[in-house]
Amino acid sequence: MRIVNEQRAIIDVLKGTKEFSQDVRDLKLFDKAGQLDPNNPLLDSVRVFLATRQAKKDRTVGREMLTEFTKPPYAGP
Repeated sequence: MRIVNEQRAIIDVLKGTKEFSQDVRDLKLFDKAGQLDPNNPLLDSVRVFLATRQAKKDRTVGREMLTEFTKPPYAGP
């Protein structure tokens, strides 16, 4: 899935806004109660990625996350 307005989607999620754009709703990050869904595959992947880097004592910045999550299987070829 491709998010049309990435910057707006990120800001909405970080602010905790309850009214998300369709892009964010399509990701299904939140359950019906409006809480983060711990079973969401994307959130689980982010959690594993960060935990792995932390275990290696690697500092993680946005660039590393961007690199990881814009390549397959997260992004198209």
